[in-house]
Parts: sequence; structure tokens; C-alpha cells
Amino acid sequence: MISDSTRGYAPYRAALACVLLAWLWNSCSLLRWYVAMRGSARVVDHYFPSAFAEPRYLLWAYGGPIVLGAVAFIAPARRIRILHAIALVCGSAWILLQQATHATQFANTSLWLGLWLLWYGQRHDLQEAAHRRKAAVLAQLIIGVIFLGAAVGKWTNGYWSGAVFYDLLFAHEPYPQYVWISDHFEPAQVKEISTWYSRAVVIGESVMACIALAPPRIALPTTVVMVLGMWLGATPRIFDAIGPVLGLGYAGTLIIRSLRREQPSNGR
Repeated sequence: MISDSTRGYAPYRAALACVLLAWLWNSCSLLRWYVAMRGSARVVDHYFPSAFAEPRYLLWAYGGPIVLGAVAFIAPARRIRILHAIALVCGSAWILLQQATHATQFANTSLWLGLWLLWYGQRHDLQEAAHRRKAAVLAQLIIGVIFLGAAVGKWTNGYWSGAVFYDLLFAHEPYPQYVWISDHFEPAQVKEISTWYSRAVVIGESVMACIALAPPRIALPTTVVMVLGMWLGATPRIFDAIGPVLGLGYAGTLIIRSLRREQPSNGR
């Protein structure tokens, strides 16, 4: 039996923990640099308002979701859940428009998770089975949309040939797997490995874009495994971008498992 206190709040806290870790990860690696560069470098673009070129406003964009998220994790009252979700959506949208950052993937996945948290957390009763069932389906659909966007962005000659990943990962990343490959293979072989690695990523993300068509009990755990594999197999630096997707997949998995365990007690 699953206690009433964990049926609705465990998935919420799981998704919240993942997005909080992603935001802390991103802020530690990027925010300090942006603030430090405020006085020495300034982006000028007459198309956008000047506020979107000010790194100092990122303090609010990052601070709100992180602080409110920590409060919501400890005391997930309905009002706090809603305030945090709104802060997460607004902060993500600001980062997407902020010219001082290149954190578009991180902000994009965070925006989607923020919308899910807003829809899921606005209910008074998170333990209602029908609401949790819809939340799992919605998480699955959002995951499919995110992977579809990621796959479409890689349907280019640069990714299919492996040139992009060779430059991003194999030629410059200091992580052990890439250093080992560079040390044990000739440059031409490394480029060949990067080609097949890149094609595997393109195909994998294209397949994951169809995750919405699979049964939730398969789709959501598969998402967790796929995202963890991407993190371990690529570079730890992408955790800020995939953390929200991991949160959606893990929260949905917890929901599906709890619903299946409840069926015998309901006489189904």
C-alpha cells in the first residue's frame, strides 16, 4: 500500500528536485561569470530592449525559481507551488530572451517543466487518481515535444556528418571518454567515431520524439534511462538542460507505479 501523503507529493518533489539541481548546476557554472563580466563586456543589440542585455537581471531570473523551489520542496503548500511554477516559467522565459546567456536549451526544458508544475501543482488535492493519471500523460507528451525539437535541430548535414559533435566533444572536451579515444585512435578514426556517435544521437532523439505514442508504463521509465545515458555518455555539463526532462520522466514513472499499485486495493 502507498500512503496518501506520498501519492501526489512524491512525484511533485521528484520533478522539483531535478529542476532545482539543474538550476543550481547552471547558476554555479554560468551566473558568476555573467555578473563578473557586467562591467567589462556589454552586448549591444538595438532590436531588443536594453534590459535583455543586462546580466544583473539574471540574479532575479535565477534567484526566484531557486529560492521558491527550495521552499516548495520543504513545504509544498498550494500557494507556494503556484508561485514557484510561475517564477520558473518567467525566469526561463527571461533567460531565453537574455542576450548575455547561451543557456537556451536549459531555459527551454525548464520552461516546459515549469508549465507542467503549474498545471500539476495548482490542484488542491494532488492525491486524486484522475489528476495524477492526466499528469503522467501530459509529462509524456511534453517529453515527446522536447525530443522532437532536439531532433529537428539536429537534422542537418553538420550533425549527420559528425562535424558538430567532433568540434564540441571529441576535439575539446577534457572528460575521460574523449581523452581516451583521442589517445588510442588516429585522428581520422576519431572523426569516424564522432560521425557514428552523432548519427546515433540523431536517431535516438528522433525515436524519443515518438515517445508520446508508447504506453506510459514503457515511455516514462525509458525516458529516465535515456536521459541518464545521455548525461553519462556525453558530458556532465548537459545536466542543466536534461535535468528538467529527467524530472518529468521520473515524476511520471512514480505516478504510473503508484497508480498500478493502487489497482488491487480498488478492486480492479
